[in-house]
Amino acid sequence: MSGNDKAVARPCLSHILHEANYSMSKSLTNLQPKLLEPLPPSDKGWLPYNIRYDDAQLVVDCCNIADSQLEDPFFDQTIHRFLRLVPYASQSTFFETLVNINSKRTARKPTGFIFHISRCGSTLIAQILASLQQFVVFSEPAILEKVLRSTYSPVSVSNEQKHGLLENIIQAFLGYKAVEQETFVKFSARAILDYRLITQVFPSVRCIFVYREPVEVLVSLIGNQTDRLPPGLEKAGLLNDDFQTISRMRPAEYWARVVANQCAAAVEMCSCSQPFLVNYSQLPEIVWTDLMNFFGVALSAGDMERMQQVCLRNSKQPHKPFSNDTVNKRGAATSEIHELVDHFVLPYYNRLETIRMAAGRGPT
Repeated sequence: MSGNDKAVARPCLSHILHEANYSMSKSLTNLQPKLLEPLPPSDKGWLPYNIRYDDAQLVVDCCNIADSQLEDPFFDQTIHRFLRLVPYASQSTFFETLVNINSKRTARKPTGFIFHISRCGSTLIAQILASLQQFVVFSEPAILEKVLRSTYSPVSVSNEQKHGLLENIIQAFLGYKAVEQETFVKFSARAILDYRLITQVFPSVRCIFVYREPVEVLVSLIGNQTDRLPPGLEKAGLLNDDFQTISRMRPAEYWARVVANQCAAAVEMCSCSQPFLVNYSQLPEIVWTDLMNFFGVALSAGDMERMQQVCLRNSKQPHKPFSNDTVNKRGAATSEIHELVDHFVLPYYNRLETIRMAAGRGPT
């Protein structure tokens, strides 16, 4: 079953930038509240959504969503909606205050981490999980990407500093509700490149990696941008090449290299740990069967029925019905896409499939 991607012919710049945690984090940054240290977010309901420096002080911007569920496809969509409707729900505090608050709480760990490539059905998985009241899913929070890439800091940030930031922000996520829930964190597609850092901070958290047949992924990523990359994408941090080199790439080459790097990192991850590999072709049934067994979570018949209802809607645009676009994507693939996939991506994709099949994790 498909992961509810948009139609092939539609331009997709805004969503591409969202997957790099770029445009949404900029809009949230523009909503920065004033620094109010005397009123730290000590009560339940506060979620950190941005990290920045105020002069020489490291500051986190927080939003109080009270007991609301994170029902939007992406974490920052929920925060943005709250701040537009209720501006006073936002408050800033020093990062040290967040650390002190966490120190007074019982330390917890997430139920699972979701790593993935782009356009692979990971948002569908997140939405299926989020449909249950006993689950909470933090889907691609821009604040985590800012920490991993150190884009909030004007100076170099050590891995030790990143460890502390990542641990405390995720602990704040886990403590925002009074009732303990099964908690999942879905990172951005780029974050698989930082899997070592993330798993060092939370070594016992179970991880999955979601991927899809790469020709279909590239068709979705490229959309109508066939001749040149959209402006600003060279700064998204998806490739390590310099800006000029990236700006000269055709979109197909750029995205083939991006997806290849992400799949290569996943293969490397499999060599030093045991992530659960999920191929797009296994969705959605694998979520309420093998994945729940992997995470050690029991479901009722009603839970599974609720999960299945989610699959009738588009995961990224829930107001629209689901439409399987696999055949359209394959039909839209150019010879350039096929050649670049064969050269850059297919060796890593095939290796992931071999590892998945060897683990007895279902057919392709």
